[in-house]
Amino acid sequence: MTSDKKFKLLLNTMIMTVLSLLLFLSSCPEEPDNYYDDSDTTSHNFVWQIDTLGLYGSYLNDVWIVDENNIWVVGYIRVPDPDSSFDGTGKETFNAAHWNGEKWNMMRIVNSSPIFSIHYFNENDIWMVSYGYPVNFNGNSWTLYRFHDMGINASALSLWGSSSSNIYFVGLEGSIVHYDGKGFEKMESGTDTQIIDIWGTGAHHIWATAKSNQLDDAHPNGYESVTLFCNGQQWTRQYESPIGHTTERSATELKGYMNSVWAYKDTVYISSNSGLWKESIKKGKGQLMHGPDNRLNGFPFLVRGTGYNDVYAFTHWGEFLHFNGKTWNRDLSLDGINVMKASVTEDLVVTVGDMAFRYIVIVRGHHVK
Repeated sequence: MTSDKKFKLLLNTMIMTVLSLLLFLSSCPEEPDNYYDDSDTTSHNFVWQIDTLGLYGSYLNDVWIVDENNIWVVGYIRVPDPDSSFDGTGKETFNAAHWNGEKWNMMRIVNSSPIFSIHYFNENDIWMVSYGYPVNFNGNSWTLYRFHDMGINASALSLWGSSSSNIYFVGLEGSIVHYDGKGFEKMESGTDTQIIDIWGTGAHHIWATAKSNQLDDAHPNGYESVTLFCNGQQWTRQYESPIGHTTERSATELKGYMNSVWAYKDTVYISSNSGLWKESIKKGKGQLMHGPDNRLNGFPFLVRGTGYNDVYAFTHWGEFLHFNGKTWNRDLSLDGINVMKASVTEDLVVTVGDMAFRYIVIVRGHHVK
């Protein structure tokens, strides 16, 4: 073989190798951005406003901030009905309220059934979970999708989506149902434990947390808690913790109830009885952040944020800490309030809950830069 032919053969081989590599890379799912972040710290300063709504028996399950003049809360709201025109009881029920910058306006979505969760894509595409079923607003009307009428045995509690054509509904007995913009399909979760929270960074990186407080044949070792991961195709167990007691915890590991999850770029945060677990997605290495655990009266049951330098850890008892990129700071403590969920933006944090079911409490914190 001549030197020219050898050179051409080598060149063709190199070209095919490069083309194969490019084809492989283009077929890979998107990866989050780098784990490391050089952002400046954010402020620990907040100005707080507290609103109360409803009568005894009222509660809220979720909240979504669009902006400071556009906030949605969902749950079950009972208000006085002086002329008893609603149902003759002297009380009227709603399942949502909207903040317009001046006041909370009561809303009834489809019917009066409690609403568990909300995900707002835009003003013409809003999704909620109403008593186990998805509800969608298309800008003109609300549509209720009954899983059981589609032959799907599932009951939802929460939802998250990377887009309006990629939404996950999670809930009772390990239920996970995926919506692709055209239809609903049930997915195998690998657990029969109730899934309570879900979050993701894109179509190929989604996490969910599940926990059970029942002692039965399915959980012979006691209580169970699981963190699940989905690559866009299937769900697998990432962490699991058989729990002998609801207060079980560890000083170094992710143990006890895994209550909620929040992810940002290459980092996933899991709140648990042991504290707040922070893990690099690419490196697969995590650590227990003792800041929240040491400085809160209770364990962080909820984690949310907007960036590496703006992370919030909440307890059920009206406390939360703010991480500004370098330090944790206790920003609020409201004794007696049962906090259920929170929504955060760079300018605003809103928590929703109730005062021992006597009335609803909505706390709005304006982030002072």
